[in-house]
Order: sequence, then structure tokens, then C-alpha cells
Amino acid sequence: MIETRDVDIRTGRVVEENDRKLVLMTAPITQTKVDIDKADIVRRRASKVSPMPDGLVNSMTEEEIWDLIAYMETGGKKNNPAFKK
Repeated sequence: MIETRDVDIRTGRVVEENDRKLVLMTAPITQTKVDIDKADIVRRRASKVSPMPDGLVNSMTEEEIWDLIAYMETGGKKNNPAFKK
């Protein structure tokens, strides 16, 4: 979670960072990214809430759960050995 000087609060995953800016992926499905100048950041902290929707795994089969874990571990690269049975 990033709070900026103009009291804008953004949540997402940091995908790039250097001395001057931070790039936050705010919507992983659409690959939406936001550039934030580090000089504008007043507060930065880890979210206490998972981005995973509540109860998602309750509707999934065991195979779908393993597929989801493999996807997260590999960044979605389908040729990775984690996708082999």
C-alpha cells in the first residue's frame, strides 16, 4: 500500500523500483501499472489483506488448486516443469 502526498492510496505489487520511482501493478489481470515518484510517497506498508478473493479455493477442485500454485510459482510460464504431472 502506497500513500502519496495528495492522500492518494494505491494498492498493488511493486514490479520495478529505483532511486527515483516505483512501479506498482494495480491490476494483475489487465497488467495495469502505475508509476509513482518516490518523492511523492509519504507512507509505504505491506497490506494486511491478501489480494486473493475470500473463499476462492472453496469452489476449486484439488487439481485446480495445484494448478493455481504452479501458476503463482512460475509466473504463468506454461513450459515450466511445475505444470507437468
